[in-house]
Amino acid sequence: GDGGTGKAGGTNSSNRDGAMSRPALPAVPSDETLKKMEVMVDKKLRNVSIHKFYTLVWSEGIHDAKKTDKDENVTEPFYAKWLNDRGSMEVSVSDWEESTTTDFVKDWDYEKYTLKRQVTFKYTRTTHLYIGPPIASVTETHYCRREGDDKCVFAMTVKMDGIPYADVFCVEVRWVARRVDAHDLRIQAGVFVDFKKSSMLKKQIRDGTIKETTPAHTNLFQKMKEICQEKNDKTTVSSASVDAEEDDDFVDDNDIDEKNTKNKMTIIRTWIEKAKTLMEPMIELVQNIEDPRDLVICAVILLLFLYLLWPRAMTNTSTTGATLLPKDHAMLTHF
Repeated sequence: GDGGTGKAGGTNSSNRDGAMSRPALPAVPSDETLKKMEVMVDKKLRNVSIHKFYTLVWSEGIHDAKKTDKDENVTEPFYAKWLNDRGSMEVSVSDWEESTTTDFVKDWDYEKYTLKRQVTFKYTRTTHLYIGPPIASVTETHYCRREGDDKCVFAMTVKMDGIPYADVFCVEVRWVARRVDAHDLRIQAGVFVDFKKSSMLKKQIRDGTIKETTPAHTNLFQKMKEICQEKNDKTTVSSASVDAEEDDDFVDDNDIDEKNTKNKMTIIRTWIEKAKTLMEPMIELVQNIEDPRDLVICAVILLLFLYLLWPRAMTNTSTTGATLLPKDHAMLTHF
């Protein structure tokens, strides 16, 4: 009944200049596979589309002939240059193989991808938490797919050769770029150590792998950010340079809520165990009381005791998660 004027109840709104604004784009769901991994990078790229990110970072020019953006007619190799700049040796990056009749299915996440390639190189290891030579030979199998203008997933399986326990595990790395609004992307990278055989050194291998992998992929994100800013159109360079000075760490309210829920569930489980241990002898004592007045007094004491034992963090409504632990949880850990 508003006649399309943009008043309450209408589907469009107008800005102060009278121009009709676009309706908000639907949110892109979080990546389920990343939830199984150790997240190494969680950042925001401003003024970058999925198309631009994919083209500049992962495509290696595979779709150069189809591009229309005059500033992206030639795509320079990105990943090989990054490996060489970090001191990797004997770097070899194959061309992307495009799926024709059926998509490529990765044997770890069982997801479908449209591109696949292989990368080999050697590098100097930065930690020796498990025995091995200082130089490692690496084979990476890369997979990539775009999901329209909403999401781009890049996954790799990393296998090392010539070091002890190389046949025990391989490393899964996953980069996910997803749109968070009309102009920005959330960039996340996760790592997972996939053990193929049992080993007494599981913890050392996992910790050492994460320690070596995280700085490398943090640096890779910085290179992604640099190349995307370099290729921004001249009309957006000024705003991009301002954004570059801002903190690009990404904070998602949904992630905070999920973390808070897990923290509260942990507190509840701890409270139940503590209460059960402490209440059993008291309940046994109550069962031996015959005087009704004494029973009432004991019941009141029990209820008061449970109230005092209950973690006050459960009544905290903060969304930051900072006050849920451990201060408010001190009463539980005291017993």
